[in-house]
Amino acid sequence: MSIRDYQRMRFLHTWRDRHESLYGRFFVARVERRMAPPAVVFEHVTRCFGDVVAVSDVTLTIESGEILGLLGPNGAGKSTLTSIATGLLAPDEGTVTILGRDIRREREEAKRLIGVVPQDILVYDYLTPIENIQFFGVMNGVTGGRLRRRISELIDFVGLDEHALNQQVCYLSGGMRRRVNIACGIVHNPEVVFLDEPTVGLDPNSRLSLWTLIRQLNDAGKTVILTTHLMDEAEELCDRVAIMDRGRVVALDTPERLMDRMETREAIEVVVQDLSEEYAAAVKRLDGVRKVTLETSEAESTLTYRILVEHAETALPDIVSAAREVGVRIREVRVTTPSLADVFLEFTGRTLAEAELEGAAGAE
Repeated sequence: MSIRDYQRMRFLHTWRDRHESLYGRFFVARVERRMAPPAVVFEHVTRCFGDVVAVSDVTLTIESGEILGLLGPNGAGKSTLTSIATGLLAPDEGTVTILGRDIRREREEAKRLIGVVPQDILVYDYLTPIENIQFFGVMNGVTGGRLRRRISELIDFVGLDEHALNQQVCYLSGGMRRRVNIACGIVHNPEVVFLDEPTVGLDPNSRLSLWTLIRQLNDAGKTVILTTHLMDEAEELCDRVAIMDRGRVVALDTPERLMDRMETREAIEVVVQDLSEEYAAAVKRLDGVRKVTLETSEAESTLTYRILVEHAETALPDIVSAAREVGVRIREVRVTTPSLADVFLEFTGRTLAEAELEGAAGAE
């Protein structure tokens, strides 16, 4: 521990003892977060796989106590970056520190501060939730009475009901399996938690339940780094969002500020019956229209043109008239504000779906 870290810790403990009874633990906890050293610091991190640059010169500071979202398509470098931060991969260039500990030079100390919840559920199917938590607890040095207390805490924290506790994991629902996965990843009570696509493949209700759990994890004082390609997830959960594309962080800010940086302030969504390239071309030629993208929903069997405009009130009549002129049947029209999906388009020049296709083509 450096002299600066020691002085910071000593001052923090003295301040807490004097003020906790006066201001309350919740307020003190918030101040402690602000005074704590950064949770994770990436400095000029690069990692290549052969000729493929997976992460390129990333410099990023994640503050203690925040939820930071790494947002981008598959292949953007999110998982590689988190693998470097958790010690699973070594960078070709650059350094990473976890609460001041260098992940390479102070590997064991740094890894004790980290919890990892991977996208793939890595618990053992033919063990019960408690047996899985016990196993991962022992693997992380948690044993005896401490482990028993921690299991009891985690059962309540992640919301494992009595029925689930007595079942082998293979018989649990997808949402409940995710909860067991999270419990196993944080059994050693880490300060920094990495969640890799935690809600992928879940139904809407299970996703909302997991979102609540992630907020509770953050409220308990944990720094959360969330990798996701789901725009609504990043917008709903994250204090700040780092947009990644082709191995680089192309934008970093709060969701609100990222959207404020958009040149356009309004979006018009036109839900149509049939695909029409002629309609899209006609809309793009209209005054005040900045961008036109097509979104599809297999679940609802709909096609939606999302049109970024300077002024919706001015542009809307012309957009509707263009549909009438080319024979496109409109099912619904909505006026909305720009989303993180629009921010991604603004900074990268393509939609997330287009980036996903590009990444898939590059992997072949």
